[in-house]
Amino acid sequence: VATCSTPGRVYTLAWRNDSQRPRLATGSSDGSICIFDASLGVCMARFQGHFGAVLSLAWSAVPDETLCLASCGEDGTVRVWEARAAQCLAVHIGHAGSAPQRHEHV
Repeated sequence: VATCSTPGRVYTLAWRNDSQRPRLATGSSDGSICIFDASLGVCMARFQGHFGAVLSLAWSAVPDETLCLASCGEDGTVRVWEARAAQCLAVHIGHAGSAPQRHEHV
């Protein structure tokens, strides 16, 4: 069992089944995102950027050196992250309403 300390509830998750390292991303009510190494059961990174809950997550389908994750928040933003570095690459402002929950196996 893996744990990643966050004061919020987990609202969404996204699974990425890489051959080298399967990953699970979780988005929480406190605006945090945790990235877990599913094969080791450890939290690799925790990052914050949204003001309010993270409502939806999606991994990039492109297998390359950059490990990108998109997050949609209650704050009306969509953020694109480089997950290994926990760095926000872009912020898109202006989505309205709730984001649909979408879970894909990549």
